[in-house]
Amino acid sequence: MSAFDPTARAIDWLDAYRACALERLIDLYDDNATLACGCSGRQFVAGKLALRAYWADRFGRYPILGIHEAQPSSSGITLSYATTGGVVSTNFAFNDNGHITHMVCGPAVPNVEVIGCPAK
Repeated sequence: MSAFDPTARAIDWLDAYRACALERLIDLYDDNATLACGCSGRQFVAGKLALRAYWADRFGRYPILGIHEAQPSSSGITLSYATTGGVVSTNFAFNDNGHITHMVCGPAVPNVEVIGCPAK
């Protein structure tokens, strides 16, 4: 297993998102990565092509305002960050090479509009 810091990798992801650097963001993912959006209207995205479309849509509509919290988790790290729509909590899972293999995102605070997923 290569040595990588999950917190630093999540911050790399956050920085790429904040800069609207789509290709830099996508390069952080494994080729077969998946994302499960736990917001209203649940969404599941698989593969880099689908991830590229998903994140390109979010850049303009839900820019990141800053980091809220980063905590280690059993699968990697959980990062909470503020967007124009509210605070989002995202759990990152990584492979041995430090690429993101799976993400689960959803509102960090109930009943708050979050990244691309307005509250009901």
